[in-house]
Amino acid sequence: TLAACGGGGGGSDSAAPAYKGNTVNGVAVDFYLKDALIRFSNPNCAPIRTNAQGQFSFTTTATCQSSEMLISGGIDLGTGLPFTGRLQLKNTNFNQATQLAVTPLTTLEKHLVDAGQQGLLPTILQNLGINDVDQDLSSFNPVTDANAQTAAAVFALQQLVNKIEDNLESLQTNGTSAFSADQAAQIAFLAVIDIVKEQPLFKDGAVNFDENTLDAVLIEAFSVAENQLQAQDPDATIPASLISDIAADSVKLSTLLDTL
Repeated sequence: TLAACGGGGGGSDSAAPAYKGNTVNGVAVDFYLKDALIRFSNPNCAPIRTNAQGQFSFTTTATCQSSEMLISGGIDLGTGLPFTGRLQLKNTNFNQATQLAVTPLTTLEKHLVDAGQQGLLPTILQNLGINDVDQDLSSFNPVTDANAQTAAAVFALQQLVNKIEDNLESLQTNGTSAFSADQAAQIAFLAVIDIVKEQPLFKDGAVNFDENTLDAVLIEAFSVAENQLQAQDPDATIPASLISDIAADSVKLSTLLDTL
């Protein structure tokens, strides 16, 4: 009976070998973010922080081998100012990705995946004027792996998204913040996706914002936000001057970046 059930003499040790952790190194790039907090969607992965150069490192465990990543806070070493945005990475197998770069492009990709529109990534990169990415975005560092135009385009995109997010997070209804950081980021990136999948964000061969596209992104973002606001407070409105102010600031920044 034992033999029929797989028992019997001369058994072998069938225990699985102990998992050996994999060391993952990476960098948080807005430009580089010092002392930024890195959190994982996998609760078995412990939060960590970037070092003074924006780098991070962790070792996988048997229960922390894959996860999404969210980076917030810290100081942007390019500007010396606090980083108010969010960098994200889609769910990633850390056993197959030992060198990571979490950037505005991985954040864009994460929102495309969440929206079920990841197939649009090549078109959107093309409409951002980014055509020198020949590797997985999770390992693409715009500072070291890209040409100057791509690096500037990535920085301009992140600054535009940050401005939308910061303004949305500052809005209040009934005495409380109307939008969480997650909600603000989703609105900002989905507006970029909806508009830039159809038309270029920058003027041809430059990093100057195309003002028609820029206005379309801002109108899309704040129209969605206003609709959500009015679901809570029918009298809530977003001043039209907010869009024109963000547009003017963004054009100045992109002109400076293009010159540099």
